[in-house]
Amino acid sequence: LHYQPQIDLKTNTLLGYEALVRLSNPEEGLIYPDRFIQLAENNHLMQLLTQEVINIVCRDISAHANTFRGLVVSINISSQDIVSLEFPEMLEQITQQYGVSSNQLCLELTESAVMGELTSSLDVLNRLRMKGFFLSIDDFGTGFSSLTQLYNAPFSELKIDQHFVMRMETDSEAKVIVDICIMLGHKMGMKVVAEGVETYKIAKMLRAQNCDIAQGYGVSRPKQLKEILAWRVHYNESLVTES
Repeated sequence: LHYQPQIDLKTNTLLGYEALVRLSNPEEGLIYPDRFIQLAENNHLMQLLTQEVINIVCRDISAHANTFRGLVVSINISSQDIVSLEFPEMLEQITQQYGVSSNQLCLELTESAVMGELTSSLDVLNRLRMKGFFLSIDDFGTGFSSLTQLYNAPFSELKIDQHFVMRMETDSEAKVIVDICIMLGHKMGMKVVAEGVETYKIAKMLRAQNCDIAQGYGVSRPKQLKEILAWRVHYNESLVTES
């Protein structure tokens, strides 16, 4: 796993990380999800992959409890996970095994996955929220979600797709979409995360629109556990203090 920090745009404080899965190949180096997620889905291995990621995240939190205290780690889950009636209990069992609180985990689902399986997954999503896990709708703005369906799902966080965030400085239409997503998320009582925050100017624009959380290379690239723990020690809020 690699961890990418998320910071509060108002206070500049570290709020948590997104856990990003990588495969390590001795010849090719790191292999990214775009090369293996579809393969896992086609072979019905996503639930096993998700379970392994959750195990690693909870193990890391447990092993570094003081460092992770008060932080939330986001984990990507798939449409195959949210239609599994056993998923909430499996997740709860793993967190209890490692002594991790449910409110330390945020489960991210892409907009397309949610809308494709919403009818059959509402029971699972509601049970996850009742157990205290946060739910985030990821890559928002790239799908064709119905506002009625979005209203029915118990999400606590909306994550704006980086495609729009990264173009805010030069593309007025991208900025309008980001502004609308922030407003929609807040109106529906959700925290709003902007992915793809790479410059101080983008962070400043997001802050002006009252976006809650920033994630991107301007904060930090994803890093392995040892590296991200060292990064936290030296984090000097450079993104948000630049003049």
